[in-house]
Formats: sequence, C-alpha cells, structure tokens
Amino acid sequence: MNHIRVHLFEAVSLTLFPLFLLFVFTFFVPQSNSIDGAGMRTVVVSKGMDVRSIGSLLEKEGIISGKLQFLLAVKFFGKEENLQAGRYTFPERNSIISVLNRLVQGEVAYEKVTLPEGLTAEEVAHRFKVAAAIDSQTFLHVIADTGFIRTLELRTHNLEGYLFPSTYMVYWEMDPREIIAGMVEAFKRVFSSEYEVRAEELGLSVREVLTLASIIEREVMVPEERPIISAVFHNRLKLGRALESCATVEYALGIHKPRLTEEDLQVQSPYNTYVYAGLPPGPICNPGKASIEAALYPADVDYLYFVSEGNGRHIFSRSLEEHTRAKWRVRRNTRNEEK
Repeated sequence: MNHIRVHLFEAVSLTLFPLFLLFVFTFFVPQSNSIDGAGMRTVVVSKGMDVRSIGSLLEKEGIISGKLQFLLAVKFFGKEENLQAGRYTFPERNSIISVLNRLVQGEVAYEKVTLPEGLTAEEVAHRFKVAAAIDSQTFLHVIADTGFIRTLELRTHNLEGYLFPSTYMVYWEMDPREIIAGMVEAFKRVFSSEYEVRAEELGLSVREVLTLASIIEREVMVPEERPIISAVFHNRLKLGRALESCATVEYALGIHKPRLTEEDLQVQSPYNTYVYAGLPPGPICNPGKASIEAALYPADVDYLYFVSEGNGRHIFSRSLEEHTRAKWRVRRNTRNEEK
C-alpha cells in the first residue's frame, strides 16, 4: 500500500510541477515586451474602462505580452473591481502580477506642474489641463463652489487669489478638489498669523490684502518696486481716490493689451479701478509671497502716481503735475527710439 502511495505522489508531482512552473512563468516572471526598443512606456487607463478593454490596451502598448494572461490573473485574484484609472509608466520588462499590482494600488505617474506668480484661475486651470488632463471647467466650477470653500475654512466666495503659485505634483485626471485643497493649504502656510495681525492693523481683510497683492503682482516687473507701488495704492486708498490700475482694466477686459485705449479705460466693470474708487471686488490673479508682503508692508513714501518707462521700471510722482511731466518724458523717449 505504501508503495502505491509513493507512486501516486510521484505521478501527481510530475503532473502538477510543470503546471506550477507554467503558472509562475506566466504571471510572475518579468518578460521583455519592447516592440521598438522604446524602453519605458506610458499608458492612460481612462475612467469607466472594463477589464477586457484595459487588457487590450496593455497588450497594444506592449506593456504585457498577451491580454489573456492578464484577464486570467485578474479573475484568479479577484481584482475585477479594483483596477484604478490613471496615467501609468511601466518599465520595458514587466510581469503580469507587477502590472496588475500597480493598477490595483493606483501607482500612477505624477506630473510636475510649476505655476509662476500672477496667473489667473483660468490660466492655472489651463496649465493643469495641459499637464495632466485635469478638467478645466470642473476646476473653475470648484473654485467658485461656496460649499467646497467652506470646507477649506476660508471667508471668501471665490478662490481666485488663494491658488498659491508653487510647484505641484499631480496625476492624470486628478480630482480638481484635491489639487485646489493642496494649493489653498500652501497659501495658508505662507499667510501666517503675523500676516493676519498686520492685515488687522491696516484695517484690511485677508481677501482685501490678496486683492491688493494681486494688483501689485500684475503691475510690477522689477522686484524692488513692489513696496513702492504698494505705497502708491495705499496712499490712494487713504485719500479715497481711484487706484487707476491698468492691470485691473485688463482683467475686466479679459485680455492683455500692450497699450490701453481711452475706450478701454471706460469699460463698465467693478474691476475697472479707473471708474470705481477703492479695491475691486476680489483678486485679479494669484499673487506670490513677495507681493503679499508688499501689500502688507508698503514703502514709507508719499507717491501717488507712477508711469511705466517701457523697460519694466516706473517713474514715481507725488503730484499730478510731476506725473504729467513724467508721462510726456516717456512718450518723447518712445518716439525717439522709434525713429
């Protein structure tokens, strides 16, 4: 009887061992699927794709050698409902299991998006769309969603100005809410309690500080002029005079123009600071730390006017008479350069 059992065990082993090796080789051994020697391969698994479609995509892109093995692995390990959408980057050699695990764990490829100071919310949304297919319309809808804004504990009805310029790592088709929450968190880290106290000393709300900072951001090209231009606006606010910022007119027009016309300066918009005195209803862009600091700590000067020299710098004046002379000087120099 023992002799029969030994032979039976040997027979079963000889049958199962090759099957075991085939199982291991099929699912666990990395295989080179490079078709053209491209090495790393990137593939986008869109939301709503079923397992069969994902398998076909992976096979077509050379991520796996055959979709049948992938489908069997998904079924065998019960992962039909666990595959996550996203943009994935795979090396040249992959095993079925390594691919499956990355899809299950959502190990997506991240994109680095650097946002400079002074972008509007629309420009920010566009950059995320280009970099990682973030839906720009949803992005713009979220920044005006008061219910969502309340969860961020902010006193504002729109997040223009709070989308802090920095470098962000995002993944393909990432939820805009997650991105925006991260940007607001970055803003909160910069706008410290010291800044909040200073804003109260100036009699300004956080939103008003950001509004002023955003105007400074769009007006300044030379960093050292930030606190001086800030002083001009602070001085005008104290006197109840219009800020007369070309940057706010451009925001109202929705376009950038190298030179504004008299007609442009009369555009009917609460953001037109030539027509309406005081600060506009909200920020016109998303300012960086330097402009926020300039808004909070203006230079100790009594200037009321400035005019661009055309080279990024400005001429500052205390009176309308000085300002008029400065404008004529700039025009004369411009005409001379054009000759």
